[in-house]
Amino acid sequence: MGIVFITAGLVFVMYGLTFLSYLTESHVLDDVTTDQI
Repeated sequence: MGIVFITAGLVFVMYGLTFLSYLTESHVLDDVTTDQI
């Protein structure tokens, strides 16, 4: 059970980091668009 729990935790963390990176890129694109306008 311990190994399964650790693996699930790592997958959750990686998914979270990817999601945060996606949000950050979206905000950056929005800022650039605002600056261009």
